[in-house]
Amino acid sequence: MSAKQEPMPPMPPKPDAKLLEPATAPKPPMVQKDGAPAMPAEQPLAQQPLAQQMAQQMAQPAQAGEVEGFNFQDTAYGGVGGGGRRSFTVMSTNQKNMAPGGTYLSASPMNAAKKAARQLFNKAPRARTVHFVLRETTRGSAKKTYKYAATKKKLDKPVKVDRGGVKYTISHEYDVKADKTA
Repeated sequence: MSAKQEPMPPMPPKPDAKLLEPATAPKPPMVQKDGAPAMPAEQPLAQQPLAQQMAQQMAQPAQAGEVEGFNFQDTAYGGVGGGGRRSFTVMSTNQKNMAPGGTYLSASPMNAAKKAARQLFNKAPRARTVHFVLRETTRGSAKKTYKYAATKKKLDKPVKVDRGGVKYTISHEYDVKADKTA
């Protein structure tokens, strides 16, 4: 059994040596001012070679919040699109029918706990007190845990609210405090 061999395709031609050479930027025009020696004229940043652009950017003074190339805006707490928000999740609760989880974005653990408490009470409408543990999940953080106790209290007189053309009634008040006992 002999297999029929197909001929190999022809090799592509070698490229011209001039095409392989790196392109050189044209030299800027020389300008002479008041008898001083001729110096290159200033070019717009877009027309300058990349190395020269980078050198100029590095030579610019640091902006507020920068320390030798470090910018607070690049960190997890103030990153691009983050707006200084951190992320948290519920690790555990004292309620049997409440599954942990959920992601709550906020600038502080207490504000995230208030959001989480409201959701926990929505899952268990008959509960009046919930103890829960919140864990920070922000990328680059220490993943610290926070314990809270939240209580739900029915208002004597419901409050009617109109926000942005949407009317709704608030019938409960939520109180969230750090839980020092658990």
